[in-house]
Amino acid sequence: RNTTKDFVHFLAIASGSTAELETQLLIALQLKYCEENEMTYLLDLCDKTVRSLTKLQQSRSAHA
Repeated sequence: RNTTKDFVHFLAIASGSTAELETQLLIALQLKYCEENEMTYLLDLCDKTVRSLTKLQQSRSAHA
């Protein structure tokens, strides 16, 4: 089943996974596994990824 609805669902799962990653990154920062400047970069990358996924999800939903 390779439908647009399935793809949109996959994008929602990917957004959720990115949110989970953000949580794990914040824990890593609290445990001092990395520097704050590295964390800022990684969290910014997560934010950009979620925004891109959301835009794609909205775009594909409009065509469904």
